[in-house]
Amino acid sequence: MEFGNYIKEQRNNLGLTQAEIAKELHVTRQTISNWEQGKSYPDLDTLVKISDIYKVSIDFLLKGDKNLKKDLDQGKAYNAFSIFRGLFFIMYGLFFLLTNYLVDYNSPTVNFCIFSFLIVFGVAILYGEHVKPFFFRNEQTSI
Repeated sequence: MEFGNYIKEQRNNLGLTQAEIAKELHVTRQTISNWEQGKSYPDLDTLVKISDIYKVSIDFLLKGDKNLKKDLDQGKAYNAFSIFRGLFFIMYGLFFLLTNYLVDYNSPTVNFCIFSFLIVFGVAILYGEHVKPFFFRNEQTSI
């Protein structure tokens, strides 16, 4: 059974409303609705809470819907990309910290290096926002 249909059925069996579940999970009612309609999926931490509320194993939830597992894998890949981007920002800061003490900014070579580094830095920022839809095909509300 698909994840959305399953949690909707379980919620109804327990006699709970979307608002009550949303309050327990600290998300909006619209987020619950999106999950039930298959428009988006919860993150792994929320999935653990869902399994507790609905009294079902995480294994059952993951095996029941292939798209849920795929969505969680995409989230892990995006997190790895974000770590790489963060390391790049640290390198950027160290570069300017070191060049401030070691070199003369009037040198054409230094100016070229700084200009090149700024371009690469800008591309990394723009690329990070451009690839986000690749990692998350659905609207994510609880990243």
